[in-house]
Amino acid sequence: LDICRQTIVFDSVRDLHMGLYYIAVDEQVEIVRIKNKFEPSYVSFQSAGFRLISVNVRIFNADTARLGVDSHIAEVLLILKPFADYVTPESHKRYSDFRSLRGIMADSLIKPFMSVGCSCLKRNKSPFRAMAAAR
Repeated sequence: LDICRQTIVFDSVRDLHMGLYYIAVDEQVEIVRIKNKFEPSYVSFQSAGFRLISVNVRIFNADTARLGVDSHIAEVLLILKPFADYVTPESHKRYSDFRSLRGIMADSLIKPFMSVGCSCLKRNKSPFRAMAAAR
């Protein structure tokens, strides 16, 4: 359940990288988790081919402390403009339907690949995790 989610759209990979950098170095922001769906090893079946970076953050400052939300985790989606341009109410509905069925279908679609050792389904650690951890 995402109570607080915001999307930032970038024109280039370089701009997206800089956006992530500024989130990572902000002293008021704690990065809780990063999902890098641009990784070549990311299983694109999980997102129907949609690519983005999802950053879960916690914000610590006087305002969040006063409001009692300094332990709240929010999601920030970093998306390239070409992907954002394809999101419509209809496409989002199709994705929601796909996501609902994904759990039911996952075993029957993914297990055959796992049995033959398909390396495309293996996930590696994100290089962004190291950057965030070093912060």
